[in-house]
Amino acid sequence: MRPALTRPGVAGHRTTGVRSRSPALRTTVFQGALASCLFCVGALPVLAIPFSLFGLIGLHSAADRLVFPLWGLALALMCLRTPVSRAAAAGLLCGLVAV
Repeated sequence: MRPALTRPGVAGHRTTGVRSRSPALRTTVFQGALASCLFCVGALPVLAIPFSLFGLIGLHSAADRLVFPLWGLALALMCLRTPVSRAAAAGLLCGLVAV
C-alpha cells in the first residue's frame, strides 16, 4: 500500500491537490494576461497607422494619448520578475538592437 501524501511538518494531513493547483492556475492566468497586455501594447504603434488612415485618430494624438503612456505601463510590467516579462524585456532589447 502507498503511504498517504502528507505535507512536511503536518502529520496526518492529506493533500487533495486542489490547493496545489490553485496558485499554479492563478500564476498561469496572470502570465497569460501579462503576455496579452504586452502583445497589445507592442502592436499598438503599428495599429495606429490604420487608425489614422480610417480617420479614427491622428498619428500625433495616438502617440501622445495611447502609445507613450501604454509603453510606460509596459516598461513597468517588464520590471516584474516573471518569465513572460523577462522574455518581453529580452525581445524589446533585441528589437532595439536590430533597428
